[in-house]
Amino acid sequence: MIASRVQAMDTTICPPLYLSVVHLEVGEDDGSLGAALDRITANRDALDAVAAVCDSADILSLPAVHKALAAIRPKGMKLMVVTDGSLASAMDDIVGAGYADMALIRIRGKASDAQKESMGLMEDYGYWYAVEAVIVPGVTDVSAIKDIAASCPGCKRFLIRAVDPSRTDAKKDPLTEKDVRPLVQAVSGMVRNPTFLGFI
Repeated sequence: MIASRVQAMDTTICPPLYLSVVHLEVGEDDGSLGAALDRITANRDALDAVAAVCDSADILSLPAVHKALAAIRPKGMKLMVVTDGSLASAMDDIVGAGYADMALIRIRGKASDAQKESMGLMEDYGYWYAVEAVIVPGVTDVSAIKDIAASCPGCKRFLIRAVDPSRTDAKKDPLTEKDVRPLVQAVSGMVRNPTFLGFI
């Protein structure tokens, strides 16, 4: 496993937390995990936690990811996995064994049964977690986003982003904040701190 990239300070993945973000990928150990640990340790007083993410696959699908998580985590610091939560058994293994004690669960469109199970695991363990609901036009309606919210009553942050189809297809109408507002309002009162973060 290697650390392909390290962001010393990030406040955009899960605001308002200050995170050092390590991007993990499959590869032969090249010393990058140790270098990431050193960089995080040097900056630990300014951080809330370390976040681990994979850009090419879900992080929980990586082989022996627990060893990489242990390698980049300074003693006494919180570690967050950024995952879509679709591998509930892997989530149970990683969180249950204490390799991670925080999670950001990204749900695109609608929540699957496995994603709901992963959110339930975080509830059962009593660990800090946030949910990022990605609104997909034509897929995510009020019912879908309320279903996500109902599955994560204990989440500390409920973050909402929206896919703007016009960004990849000029023939499609752009999505606006006015279009998104009813979905944000639908989960107010169901979850803590629902926040719209913008378009992707």
